[in-house]
Amino acid sequence: MTNNKLPDDLKDTLAKEQWWLFNTGQENIGGKDITSNPGIDLNVLPLWPFYTGKGIKVGVIDDGVDGRQHKDLKDNFDQQNSIDPVPGKETDAHGTNVAGVIAAQRNTSGTVGIAYEAKISGYKNESSLIALNKQVNLDVSNNSWGDDTPFTPLKDQVTAIETAVKNGRGKLGTVFVWSGGNERTSVNNFEPQLPTKDQRGHNVNSSNYENSRYVIAVADSDKIYYSGDGNAVISDFNSAEDAIVLSGVKADYSLSVAGNVTSIFLKKPGQSDNLIATVQGVTDLNLDRPYFTFI
Repeated sequence: MTNNKLPDDLKDTLAKEQWWLFNTGQENIGGKDITSNPGIDLNVLPLWPFYTGKGIKVGVIDDGVDGRQHKDLKDNFDQQNSIDPVPGKETDAHGTNVAGVIAAQRNTSGTVGIAYEAKISGYKNESSLIALNKQVNLDVSNNSWGDDTPFTPLKDQVTAIETAVKNGRGKLGTVFVWSGGNERTSVNNFEPQLPTKDQRGHNVNSSNYENSRYVIAVADSDKIYYSGDGNAVISDFNSAEDAIVLSGVKADYSLSVAGNVTSIFLKKPGQSDNLIATVQGVTDLNLDRPYFTFI
């Protein structure tokens, strides 16, 4: 939770609506009603006097980034490292949105990025291999895309990620952040021939991207059952608002608690249990509590 006040130069900008930076319990963002949940934010404002992202290069592989014209991005946009970044359609807005969350410049209008002095490069995931080969030149790579088909052959793409992790950032390694996906409930996309009780949505363990030891896979924050399951990390679970939906019955699962980290395991009789998720920041998770649902 951020205890600091919003800086004076941002009080008349859209920063006051950015609950992930400064959560005062906002109930309406851009005309859309949201659930008020004061205090749940990234707590980065206290770090801004010391860290602003200056000197950090971030790649956004998505549906493109409108970096050259957008007034909140243009001064932080690195055209030289980008490849064909302009979104192809008006509806291709996700990449621009993500870029703004990361590094929208600190000005007197619009929003402000978490690392507002970082430099952003834009790429399109439709040309994934070309984009991934460029990430070796960057410090961080943000990826909100993937392949729905389990274990799609992606040898060249996986090699590009490994190369960047080994050689990027002056041999310290490019840091890859990867979305766990939104296909947890899309069961019919994967095994439609199976009985309903045996169908499963996307599992991050079956993806050559999220399952890679070279990336950090992250899950959704408030509708966890939509995120791809597998050994994903849930970093801001709120037992009063959130839900964890698991397939099967309670007896199929077990919990292991270490400090404020809880690991959720799927039991495998006669075998080692499978770790499917790690929940951070919570000390009292219990399979009997209402936030666990079994289907």
